[in-house]
Amino acid sequence: INPSTGDCDTGGVGTQQCLVLVKTGSDLSYLEGDFNGTSNLTELVGLEGFIDLFMINNSQLTGQGGSGIEGVGGGGQRFDGTTIAQTKIQNFNFAINSVVGYYKLYYQLEILNNSFGIVESSTSWRSKYVDISLVNNSGFGLVSSSWYVILQNIKAFNNTDYGVGIWGTGSVGKNILSVGNSTKGVDVSNSNSVLSNFTLVSNTTSGLVSSTCLSCLHDNILSSNNGTGIVVYSNAGVYSDIFLTENAKGIDFQSSSSGAEFKNNLFLGNTTNCTYTSIGANPGLTGVDCDNQNLSTATRTLGASALGYFKGKVTSEASNTHSTGVSVANAITDWLNFENFFRVWGNTASAVDLITMNKGACTGSNTCNIWDFGLSSSVSAIRNVHGSVINGATCPTSVQGDKVGLYQGTTPYLINATEIFGDRIGNDNGLCESNEECIFSPNIGAYQGEGDYTTTICQFENGVGSNAIVNVKMYAYPQ
Repeated sequence: INPSTGDCDTGGVGTQQCLVLVKTGSDLSYLEGDFNGTSNLTELVGLEGFIDLFMINNSQLTGQGGSGIEGVGGGGQRFDGTTIAQTKIQNFNFAINSVVGYYKLYYQLEILNNSFGIVESSTSWRSKYVDISLVNNSGFGLVSSSWYVILQNIKAFNNTDYGVGIWGTGSVGKNILSVGNSTKGVDVSNSNSVLSNFTLVSNTTSGLVSSTCLSCLHDNILSSNNGTGIVVYSNAGVYSDIFLTENAKGIDFQSSSSGAEFKNNLFLGNTTNCTYTSIGANPGLTGVDCDNQNLSTATRTLGASALGYFKGKVTSEASNTHSTGVSVANAITDWLNFENFFRVWGNTASAVDLITMNKGACTGSNTCNIWDFGLSSSVSAIRNVHGSVINGATCPTSVQGDKVGLYQGTTPYLINATEIFGDRIGNDNGLCESNEECIFSPNIGAYQGEGDYTTTICQFENGVGSNAIVNVKMYAYPQ
């Protein structure tokens, strides 16, 4: 881009150039194709000014540095309603950067082999990230400071920094698998958020870091074989149905932590279950084995282990170029194609059980395996914790219409279910609310079954009262 003229030189000459420039007045524009950037491109696709309803779809963007998609005109820009869908973005310094605006949708993206994945600032509101893979980036996978962001069905693995950063107030994070990253699995720094159905395994420093998460709900969190399972900073929110095993530390309270509430199940089996680096008056737990303190009422199980819980090392993978499920890292040419969502590349291990997998990203000449994070059929402790669905029968009591949380303190939703995205029925915010179609969450962690959920449906019982959920069509995945 020539800063003095705003022109885009498709010849790629000079140091401030783009391949495609979309400017003010380009509302309702559409881009599709296979685009390859050169090393002197600052950004492959530049957005400038005020643009409504721009869409990139069914595309591949490949770079040699620079940014894949970036807002380029400085402050005061808005790209409301931008949709980036069904697109692979690879080999950039930043895959997507500084695309500011409201009501953006990022859908079915593959963010691969970049220095950094997606960066979104707090000047964006109500963005939605659905079905996103963040893979083998040399920095973090995704960081969103957008207020009221929705993240649903996110897979982050083998990133050299952390997998996912959720930093905006009022965020909803549902069904996140973040494994084998070289720092944190998920980093949360916000308030009034709903964070549920996370599986966080073999991240070097920590599975989940929750900082100043006032009035947040952390629910159905499985965090194993990390440096620390959960790091709690400052005002810490509610933790419900938590499974922490094979971590060096289960929970570490830091930065004068106070006010956390632990309830329902708390499974522990770590080298040290609870440590207290810096706490306030009422951290929520006390002692090395995490006794309830202050508001906490958790049902604690000591000596838990995730050994044998996952399907583990894969030796046959028909969807991947490396069909035997093994390769050295720098020879992997297919990081993305697997038979199911719960398969990833990760460090090798001496056993078939992935809980023995070496922590962090698999890099260089290290041997990597494909691992399956689906739950083994023999698992009992975290499978069907909230009941099971029999087709045609009444739904489990854990998902009846009075088993609700209050998003932002005002909006009721079913705690143990997730709204189906893209069915043109609800508001697609990930929360199961009245008059929507949803999928039941029976298990702790991201795995809630797999296959055709439409084959299993239970009879929903409406709640009663001002915060009741009513008229929900409730499905469940086969397990």
